Amino acid sequence: MSKYISIGVIVLVISVGCFWFITNNNVDFKEVHQKIAEDGQARIIVKISPENQKATGMVVADYNTIDNQILVLDVNETSLEILEDNNLIQEIGLDERVKIFLPQSSVIIESDKVNNLIQTQNLTGESVGICLLDTGVDKYHEGLQNTIVNEACFCKNCCQGDDTSLNATDDNGHGTHIAGILSAAQTINGIAPDSKIVAVKVMDSTGSGWASDLISGINYCIENKDSYNISVISLSLGGGSYSSHCNGQGLLTRLYGESIDLAVSNNISVVAATGNLGSPTSIAAPACIENAIAVGSVNKDDTISTYTSRNSITDLLAPGNEITSLKLGGGTVIMSGTSMSVPHVSAAIALLQQYKKEESNSVLTSAEIENVLKQTGVQIYDSATNLNFSRIDVYEALKSIDNLAPSIYDFKTYESVKNNENLTFDFSASDIFLDSKYIEINNQTYSIDYMLDTSQFNISDEISYRYYANDTNNNVRSSDLFSFTIQEEDSTIGITLIIPSNNSYLVNGTNEFSYYAVDDDLVNCTLNVNNQEFFNETTNETISYLVDIQEDGNFTVYCYDSLLNYNEETNFFTVNFTEEVVIKPYCGDGNCDSSETCSSCSSDCGACPASSSGGGGGGGGGGGGSSATSSVIQTIPAVNKTTEPAIEKNIIEEPEIVPEKTIENQTSSRVATGLAVKNPPKVLFNWKNIVAGSLLLVLLFFGIKGLHIIHKK
Repeated sequence: MSKYISIGVIVLVISVGCFWFITNNNVDFKEVHQKIAEDGQARIIVKISPENQKATGMVVADYNTIDNQILVLDVNETSLEILEDNNLIQEIGLDERVKIFLPQSSVIIESDKVNNLIQTQNLTGESVGICLLDTGVDKYHEGLQNTIVNEACFCKNCCQGDDTSLNATDDNGHGTHIAGILSAAQTINGIAPDSKIVAVKVMDSTGSGWASDLISGINYCIENKDSYNISVISLSLGGGSYSSHCNGQGLLTRLYGESIDLAVSNNISVVAATGNLGSPTSIAAPACIENAIAVGSVNKDDTISTYTSRNSITDLLAPGNEITSLKLGGGTVIMSGTSMSVPHVSAAIALLQQYKKEESNSVLTSAEIENVLKQTGVQIYDSATNLNFSRIDVYEALKSIDNLAPSIYDFKTYESVKNNENLTFDFSASDIFLDSKYIEINNQTYSIDYMLDTSQFNISDEISYRYYANDTNNNVRSSDLFSFTIQEEDSTIGITLIIPSNNSYLVNGTNEFSYYAVDDDLVNCTLNVNNQEFFNETTNETISYLVDIQEDGNFTVYCYDSLLNYNEETNFFTVNFTEEVVIKPYCGDGNCDSSETCSSCSSDCGACPASSSGGGGGGGGGGGGSSATSSVIQTIPAVNKTTEPAIEKNIIEEPEIVPEKTIENQTSSRVATGLAVKNPPKVLFNWKNIVAGSLLLVLLFFGIKGLHIIHKK
């Protein structure tokens, strides 16, 4: 079927070309015939006349198009013969297969040093975009969360998902491993863990793909440069073998060169692997392109890996042997190859670009970066080529481009200084390449640990000073100019004890203690209450504490200032109980107290003897029966602990009979359920007594009369 499609396309190209009468430019088909003879067919790249817009527009649906004058076609011998007669074809060439080249390494290139601080920020490639063209990326890997910012796929017949052009799913594992070296976090740390990856799938599950797809991927990265701040294109792949720069060695390499040159002109560095053939004379494409940065591999002992291809156009070396990085589906895996060397350089470029952005809001060109990495790298001699290669060193590269002076902060200042003080000066400074800190006093330079003796100055002398810091590149920063005036020594620290006053009486429990201290250079005050100490560094204000007190004692406040002047004040206090609880005797407590009688509390004092007068006794009994006893709990102040406290007695008495003339003015002190009531007085003559007496006389009269009648009978 593909045969007929190919023939149909060729016929279409030929028929359209007849309208323009364009002549064939002596295109060489020999290489394509040879490839078809070996494999039965060939994938070719065809450059057609720019006037043939209609033809190119019609074949885009079936064949990958790099631009509107380039077609990618699968041909056999028959369809190739038809193409040979097509006057529209300007140039033809074979499409090549590219394939993959199979972080303790961060210590080797010293990127771990610069992952620390640049001023107050981490240098981790933050906000720098890296376009990774590979087998795709496992965006769900725990080490790549929040790292993949966009995806695309140019791998013919191997793109996956609903929208295949926007899905860079890794089905091989190589791309995920490379992404981990670039910017992994959590599981392991990549070289630039905060950089962002634009994942572009250009190779299939076997780790191979077409060069034409790779070129399309490079062009995609250029088109999306501004959207994702793409500063690097990372290519851990390649094909072919070239002993020198290959820009003009056929249509394919010329297309490589055009795309890479366009990337570099947009300030995007293109980093490519030299290959794993172990050749000392040739490297793969597109690493052979002049504007690409060709990278080979070194072992962890800085010896050149035996499998690395290299020659005189190899630009840099980086660790590539036994590199631990992310594994497809989760976890980590160890891989080796020039493929692993490329992301080390790509991530290093991201770090350099971030640094320049932080330093001066500028960017480095691709040529500047390449030169810096070459000039500052560790030189490694290769006996097979008799050449020296530069293994990257990110720390040294940053030093060479550093124009940023250290930052200065947390510096100590003085406003008022006594004439006998010894002053120390200190501050903080940060810089990746910080070298020294020092102080300038009255235009004289001193080390930062210098102690200034102010006694050498006169009263009212003004002292000026400022802080300095510099780095190893002699970038210097200074603070503002500060000054102070020498003042006469004041040796008195004023201390006022506020609460409690001297010789106070305090309650047993929590009491407030407060004081006020004043001094120009007060350093510290301490409150001591019965050997309990409370510190306060706040100066010149009232200080209060709540302290639990259980016994008599004293409290002292002592202070000292920066001149080591000392003062203290002491007050004494006495602790008294503010109240005592006394339980008064009451009826029913089992004790016959002196305030109780047999009539008022028979349960404690026993029953009273029978009275000789029934009426009186009855009356007394009635009186006693109407009285109610109560127990009263009262508190009385303790005036002196050694004096027996007086006990107020609750007395319950019988009402007494008093003369009639005093009845209206008499009340008793009886207490019933806590309420005082009047005690009504007894009287001899009232209507009840008169009636009872009259009845008694009548009964007595009839009784005597009855006895008299009986006696007569």
